[in-house]
Amino acid sequence: MLEAKPYRVICALVLFAVMLVPAAARSTEWESKYKNQNDRLEVFEREVPGSPIKELKGVGEIDAPPRACWNVIRDYNGYAAFMPYVKKSEILKVHGATTYLYSVIDPNLPFISVRDYTIKIDDVSEPASNRYGTRWTTTNDDGPTKEPAMIRIERNVGSWEFTPLDNGRRTLATYVLHTDPGGQLPSWASAWANLRAIPGVFSALRRTVGEAKYRDDSEVPAR
Repeated sequence: MLEAKPYRVICALVLFAVMLVPAAARSTEWESKYKNQNDRLEVFEREVPGSPIKELKGVGEIDAPPRACWNVIRDYNGYAAFMPYVKKSEILKVHGATTYLYSVIDPNLPFISVRDYTIKIDDVSEPASNRYGTRWTTTNDDGPTKEPAMIRIERNVGSWEFTPLDNGRRTLATYVLHTDPGGQLPSWASAWANLRAIPGVFSALRRTVGEAKYRDDSEVPAR
């Protein structure tokens, strides 16, 4: 039996970003699927060879400097406070510029299973040019043992990139992801919901980046 309201599950998962295949296997043709001038956001998609689910890219402007945006995204232990559906987000270990993060996603709906996964996040920032970003990939073997009550997400790779606008006073944010939530959700439901989830990711970032603890003049360690 298929899980109820699959679009809610996908939206929950997309808010924490996942992607299926290596870059070399991806298509190169992006197609614009959503554009909101007032929100300064555009969402693109492209086919992924061997997958029924398309890769997505959100590009939007943020009224904050790049490092402030980066500080928000690196507050990994704080995701449950500002990212919808994130029930738990816990740093397992940090090695230099690499962070291992365990996450639990809970749509809080009847008949919808909780999901979890562990990812390895690399900081790919270039502070000298005021460009900041992260990239991540699945590494479930480095995380907790799978619990029977949860569906484990086996493939999770994605990226954030923050580049300066207006001499660094504002940011162009680029978010790339490809989602497979696991379980018995049909691919058409994933495709439908993914496009509608990207704006929520940017809303969460814009809503949070103005907090004093994320100010751009003080680097916030991954926490």
